Amino acid sequence: MFVISSLLIASGLLLTGQPLNTTWFVWINAGPMTAHALAVHLTLLGSGYVVILLMLALDRGHGVGPALALRTVLIGAVLTRVGKAALAEPRPLQVLGADVVQVVGLPLAGSNAMPSGHTLTAFAGALALWWIWRSTSNNSRGGAPALLMLVMGLATGVAWSRMAVGAHWPADVLAGAGCGLLTATLAALWERHGQWARVLRQRLAQCMVALLEIAIAAVWLSLDLHEPGTQTLQLFVGAIGLTSGAWRLWRHMQPASAARPAQDRIAAL
Repeated sequence: MFVISSLLIASGLLLTGQPLNTTWFVWINAGPMTAHALAVHLTLLGSGYVVILLMLALDRGHGVGPALALRTVLIGAVLTRVGKAALAEPRPLQVLGADVVQVVGLPLAGSNAMPSGHTLTAFAGALALWWIWRSTSNNSRGGAPALLMLVMGLATGVAWSRMAVGAHWPADVLAGAGCGLLTATLAALWERHGQWARVLRQRLAQCMVALLEIAIAAVWLSLDLHEPGTQTLQLFVGAIGLTSGAWRLWRHMQPASAARPAQDRIAAL
């Protein structure tokens, strides 16, 4: 995974400032309105709120989900901030202007395009979700390739959407994808040696995770996303978080239903 992430980051850096970067952006961004309608929904999946809620919901008491979510957030935040501060790459709207760029949703025109944060989050989340499923499923191998293709396909859709809505260059999403894969890989290696999952699967920790799920879902549902027509998806993701948190809290608050010990399989990541 380190090789793939390095190649993606290098490709993004090499493409930055090249005429091909602009040509590809204009071609993708000039798509029909039906494509833009799909893009605003896909771009929502690159939100940190969505990825964290899905990672927590997929983990049903093993502790792997919360452990990877915490580590992914920490590493991803560092990579995003360092990249944006060091490169200071202007966004398409700042360079090409409103006459050329079709903006869907909130206009973004600052000098913080590289790497794409939504793309980083989507690819980090996709790989982490796959690892969580493999490490907590009774049948960790069956269906694994299909699931990996699905989550990576959705992450690629998020990358495309960031160009379609006018927020990022192709170079930004390439670097974002590479940073996302790197983030998830580092998070898994860190967890393999740190084993936060052992603590987070305990009953009290699971109750705290449940309260965190409910709080994140509540904040997510209260946000004005500035993305037209995405209220249904926003409500759906929020409902997943609220339901997962409520079920986790109810299950671990029962005196006779303390979380059963779960086999630690994080080494399989």
